[in-house]
Amino acid sequence: MFANYVKIALRNILRHKWYSAVNILGLALGISCSLMIAVLITFELGFDMHHPKGERLYRIVTDELRANGRLTQSGGSPGAIAEALLKDVSDVEQATLVFVDGGGLLSVKQDDQEKKFELKSGVVRATTEFFVMFDIQFLYGSAEALKEPGTVVLAQSVAERFFGSGSAVGKTLRLNNSS
Repeated sequence: MFANYVKIALRNILRHKWYSAVNILGLALGISCSLMIAVLITFELGFDMHHPKGERLYRIVTDELRANGRLTQSGGSPGAIAEALLKDVSDVEQATLVFVDGGGLLSVKQDDQEKKFELKSGVVRATTEFFVMFDIQFLYGSAEALKEPGTVVLAQSVAERFFGSGSAVGKTLRLNNSS
């Protein structure tokens, strides 16, 4: 029975070539557009949902008008915006600033010798509120240590890369020759 349906469908396709081509093309286009829309919606709705407080996290995007007249969007915003949001918008509970620096030369003093590492991905600087908003667990110390100038937080893999298997607490890192 099914073989007969296939034969009839093939005969109709061959008999009405343009009509069949338009229908098949429309079906393929409809399915591909539906899949693309589903992927886009899944991506947008799943953004930052791996964080426990993901539904309450927002990122400020700044529209920038370039010299050539082109409008671009950037994740960068003025540093005073966090303080202004906390003061002027009652729904904002916490705000943090995040700065991403480009790569550089990182030097580490280890076993009375200085080792140098080239950073390609750069360094991320943030205020202490970052660790409260994103619920990051600390193996050693706490986010309060960042209130002191010249202190850093390292991921375990980064600490092992720079300092080996020993503790990185109390050790000195120099980025581009500054402590």
